[in-house]
Amino acid sequence: MRAIARTRIVALCVLMTTAGAPRILLGMQPPERPLLQLEVTDSLGLPLPNARLELYTYAEGGLFREWIEITPEMLGRGTYLLRFSHDGYRSAVFSVPLRPEAPVSLRVRLRPDAPLPVGGGPPVAVPVTAVGLALGGRSGSDIIGARRVLDRDAFERTNATGVAEVFRVASVRKSIGAHETSGDWGVRLRNPRTGDVCDPPIMMNGDVTLTLTLARYQELYRLSEPEAIEFVLDGRAVPHTFRRGYDLNCPVMMVWLRGR
Repeated sequence: MRAIARTRIVALCVLMTTAGAPRILLGMQPPERPLLQLEVTDSLGLPLPNARLELYTYAEGGLFREWIEITPEMLGRGTYLLRFSHDGYRSAVFSVPLRPEAPVSLRVRLRPDAPLPVGGGPPVAVPVTAVGLALGGRSGSDIIGARRVLDRDAFERTNATGVAEVFRVASVRKSIGAHETSGDWGVRLRNPRTGDVCDPPIMMNGDVTLTLTLARYQELYRLSEPEAIEFVLDGRAVPHTFRRGYDLNCPVMMVWLRGR
């Protein structure tokens, strides 16, 4: 038992994300003030004080990312894929960008748990039910926006063999505008705020220096590799320090891989 407890402590304190992304290290000086203020509630808005917060990252010596339970105070600057969960409710998975100059006040609403369909079928991109305000300047800015997420459960319930097929057969195409171009299925996303429709850039693992086109992504990665794919429908929800080279009115796809 002591060995298990020690392993858990190390896993919680020695976390890292992708190359060039932030780390959380044992003995690291925490931020002067928490960058994330978190409240998790049920669908009626009643607090769930025992909700769990998990970070998708590498544990010490790990070859693949995994979900590791943390507290908000452990997070420094960066963009993190987080999971919010509580017994009796369906977990919510989405990313949150954090920066010292604009701490985030985040309120997440969890839906009651319900049996998921088994076997094949079209995956569904789940709307994120959360409000996140970056509290820099005179007024807060929204860091969630209109957002939908395909998580690992959705991939495992489909018979699709690749991400292009997921977009082709998924019911998500009705809400975010998958379309066919020259015989190959692509994705066009509509910004609900402006109505602009774009071929979205794909940001890998929250790393602003690594963006791909959908065609290039399909050349490099298999369907088994992503843990989650986010469709950030309003590009303004990604703070300017965490984006590069795309139109603010253009939606963004964020892909989080299990390894690499």
